[in-house]
Amino acid sequence: MLSDAEMLAKRARQTGVEVQFKEWKGMWHVWQISAGLPEAKKAVKEIGNFVKKRVSR
Repeated sequence: MLSDAEMLAKRARQTGVEVQFKEWKGMWHVWQISAGLPEAKKAVKEIGNFVKKRVSR
């Protein structure tokens, strides 16, 4: 799945889409939904900040 995500990010960038791709070492698939996990809280906050900046333009 990582290679698919990397390919999607690359192709999106090639078409002019703004992308922020971050690999979290040692994490499993959809770990961001793991409530209480400090890394999940950080990732969700980063996602929210990314979206807010683009929606409020």
